[in-house]
Amino acid sequence: MKTCLTCRKQITNKRRRYCSTACFHRRRNVSDRFWSYVENSSGADCWQWLGCFNRKGYGTFSIGNSSGLRNSSELAHRVAWELLKAPIPEGRHVLHHCDNTGCVNPGHLFLGDDRINAEDRNAKGRTAKGERNGMHKLTQNDVDWVHVYANQAGWTGMFIAECLGISKSTVYSVLNDEGWRYPR
Repeated sequence: MKTCLTCRKQITNKRRRYCSTACFHRRRNVSDRFWSYVENSSGADCWQWLGCFNRKGYGTFSIGNSSGLRNSSELAHRVAWELLKAPIPEGRHVLHHCDNTGCVNPGHLFLGDDRINAEDRNAKGRTAKGERNGMHKLTQNDVDWVHVYANQAGWTGMFIAECLGISKSTVYSVLNDEGWRYPR
């Protein structure tokens, strides 16, 4: 059963977040609302976000603007950082040590710039390589066959390209481990 986000009374209608319009207009402050969406079980390392998530799996939190007319949505781990640590400097990212995109534990978060973010992503193996890359033209099976045709059958890059319907440069990129790398 759900509870009202303002007064914590039980709500029977699952689609409502407040027990009454009066409670809706008396919404709690941002900090109270934010932490009501966090599961902080004793003994659990990660503080799991229970609210909404974006397509990339990061928690999102709706914050009203000063006029109250429109809401802006922020990433939950960034809000947690600002509530418990400090404002986030311009151009900085809030990164996860735990690699759990739903975690808002400030002990698991750290600040970094674009370079540190890319290094962290690569170190954790989250770079979109091979079929995980949305722009891929070949499957892992195709790549395996390119290596077999070139190394065992002795086919030329031009002939392999014509057979698979890809460019010669793509074949050479595969053979030189430039465009497509084997999973490690």
